[in-house]
Amino acid sequence: MWIRWILPLLLLSTAAFADGILLDKIMSPADQQRTGISNLTPAQKGELEAWLNKNCTMNQAPSAPTSSSATLYVQIISQDGEELQLSDNSTWVVNPNDAARAQVWIGGTPILIKPSNDPAYPALLVNPNDGTSVKAKKGIAPSS
Repeated sequence: MWIRWILPLLLLSTAAFADGILLDKIMSPADQQRTGISNLTPAQKGELEAWLNKNCTMNQAPSAPTSSSATLYVQIISQDGEELQLSDNSTWVVNPNDAARAQVWIGGTPILIKPSNDPAYPALLVNPNDGTSVKAKKGIAPSS
């Protein structure tokens, strides 16, 4: 039954290793304990890694942004997608026509900020995972 837990972890991981899948690099000790991996002998763990490397592929990390800025992530989605707070604590007001798209994003979604051609919403917030984007403008920073 432990394989039921390990495969989703491997498929959701965004790390790619030149040496292939190494369980000690992609799983925390707690995950290994919970899934039973920690109970394997070193030989069994090696056999499992060999099997995974032969039969599974790791998802690749999304392409890095072309700008020099660090990648931002969605932290909070509010007002039915009409307002977003990003990992740098910036607040963005989303064009109401695009709010339904922003509403389905989840916390942790990476976001790239690009210029839009709309003077009312001059930024384009792009989810590089699926290519969706919303027009937005800077909002008022949340009070602490």
